[in-house]
Amino acid sequence: MITVFTISYCYLFFVSMSRRGGGAANQSGYTFPGHNVKMSSEKGCVVMAKKSRRRGRRIVLFTFLGILILATAYYFISGYVKSLPTLSYDYYTGDGGPASYPDARFAVMSDLHFYDSVTLGAEGTAFQEYMNSDRKLLVDSVDLLDYAISQIGGADGANGADGADGANGTDGADGADGANGADGADGADRADGSGDGLQFVLVSGDLTKDGERINHEQTASRLQQLVDMGVRVFVVPGNHDINNSDAVRYVGDRTEPVDSVSAEEFAQIYGNMGFNGALLQDEDSLSYVAEPIPGLWVIGLDACRYRENQPGHEPVISGKISQATETWLADVLGQAISGQKAVIVVTHHGIIEHWDGQAKQHPQYLMQDYPYVGRLLASYNVRLVFTGHYHAQDITYREFDGNILYDIETGSLVTPPCAVRFCSISNNALTIESLSIVDKLRPGTDFAEQALRFSRESVISEAYKAVRSFKVPEKDSRYIAEGVGDAFMAHYYGDEDISRKPPFDVKNLGLYGRLVYMIEKYVIENPWVDACPGDNNVVIPL
Repeated sequence: MITVFTISYCYLFFVSMSRRGGGAANQSGYTFPGHNVKMSSEKGCVVMAKKSRRRGRRIVLFTFLGILILATAYYFISGYVKSLPTLSYDYYTGDGGPASYPDARFAVMSDLHFYDSVTLGAEGTAFQEYMNSDRKLLVDSVDLLDYAISQIGGADGANGADGADGANGTDGADGADGANGADGADGADRADGSGDGLQFVLVSGDLTKDGERINHEQTASRLQQLVDMGVRVFVVPGNHDINNSDAVRYVGDRTEPVDSVSAEEFAQIYGNMGFNGALLQDEDSLSYVAEPIPGLWVIGLDACRYRENQPGHEPVISGKISQATETWLADVLGQAISGQKAVIVVTHHGIIEHWDGQAKQHPQYLMQDYPYVGRLLASYNVRLVFTGHYHAQDITYREFDGNILYDIETGSLVTPPCAVRFCSISNNALTIESLSIVDKLRPGTDFAEQALRFSRESVISEAYKAVRSFKVPEKDSRYIAEGVGDAFMAHYYGDEDISRKPPFDVKNLGLYGRLVYMIEKYVIENPWVDACPGDNNVVIPL
C-alpha cells in the first residue's frame, strides 16, 4: 500500500509540474486604468513569481523524495524484522544419518471442508452472499468426500489417476475450459487404490467448513469407514476446525450460530484417526506421533491458532507453533534419529513458498517462521512434509545446509481439480499419482465445467475487490482480476504450463491501472512458473 501511494504521488507530482499556471506571470500586459504605460516594477514581479513557482516545485519534489526514502526504508527494515525467527530452534548437529524409508502405500487428502447443507442450509441470500466470495464447492462436499473414500477404499480400484496433465491454462474468454481443464483426464490409469495394500491416509486439515460439530461428526463417521477396512487414518486440524465463530447455519437472509468444537473435543471425535493410538503427544498442541508401519513415524504437527479465536471476531487464518511445541518436536525428531525411524510430517500450513511472492501476497498460508521450521525438520533428516491450506496441487523443495526437504501440498477436495494423492514408497523413492475427481464425480453432466467456472469467478471476485481497494477504475480492475483468476486456477491444478497462459496486454489498462499492475504483476505472472519437481505425477528420491 505504501508503494502504491508513493507511485501515485509521483504520478500526480509530474502531472502538476506539467501544467502552467496563471498568477502574476500572466499579468505582464496589465495596465492600471487611466494609464498608458505599464508599471516599471512589472518585470521584477514576473521574476519573483517565477522564483516562487520554482520554490514551490522544490518543496513538492523534496517532499516526494522524503516520502520515497521513508517508504523504502520502512519496506526493507520491516522485511528484515519479519525475516527474523520468533522462536529459538534446536537444530540437529549430531552425526546420525537419515534412516531408509520402509516400503509403504498411502493416500493424502486435504481441505475437505465438509458441509451438511441439508441441516445447515444452502438457500437464501445469506448463504448466497457467502458463496459469492468463496471458491469452495460446499454443496457438493458430501458427494466429493464419499467419492474420494470409495476410491481410497478400492471400490473402483482408484483407476484413472489422470495426472492432470491437460490444459493448465484458462480459457480467457469464458473461463469454462478452465485451468488444466476437465479434459485432462486422458492420462494413463495409474493408481490401484487400497485393493493393493493401501496402509494409511493422511488428511492435512480443514476437515469442515467452519468447525461445526455436526460437520465434524459426519466427517469422522465417513473416515471411520476406512478405519473399519483396516486403513489407518491420521488427521490434523486446520484453521477452520476448532473454536470457530463462523460456525453457523443459514436461514434466509440471516445466520444462526451452531456448536463448534474445542481442541479436546476435536481429539475425541477423531480419536480413531491418530490420537488414541499415538506413541507420543504434545501437551501444548494437538501434535502427535504415530507409527503406521514399522520404521516409519508420522508426525501430525498442529500449528493452528484456535486458542486466539474470539467470539464475534474473524478466526485466525495463519499458523505458528509455540516454543513448547518446537521443543517437543525437536525431542521427537531426536528420538527418531536414535531409533532409526524415517519421518513423514503432516501439517496444515505451508513450510516452503510454493510460488515466488506467496509469502508477500499470502503470508497467512505459510507457517510463521517457515524457513526456520523447514531448516529444523531438514536438520533432523526429514524429507517429506504433506501440507494443505492453499487449495493447490503443488510440490516444491528447498535445500537446507545440504539436506533437501519437500513440501507436498495437496489441493482441496472442494476446489477443482478436487484431487486425491496416491503415494507409494519403494527402494527409498516416493512415487506420487494424483486423481482428479471434479471430472469424474458426475459423468455425462456439465458438473466439471460449472465447477471450474464457479471457482474461477470466485477468485476473480476476490481479486477485483482487492484491486478496487486501490481506487483502480472498474474496467481495469476487472481485467487485472481476470489475469489473477487464470493464474490461480492454473496453480490449483498444478503442472503449470506458461505456454497456455492467456495473453495479458497492459495497453488495455489506463495509466493508473498500469502503475498498480507494475507493482502487483507478480501475482499474475509468478503462479504460472512451476518449480521442480512436477506436481501431480512424480517420483521423488529419498
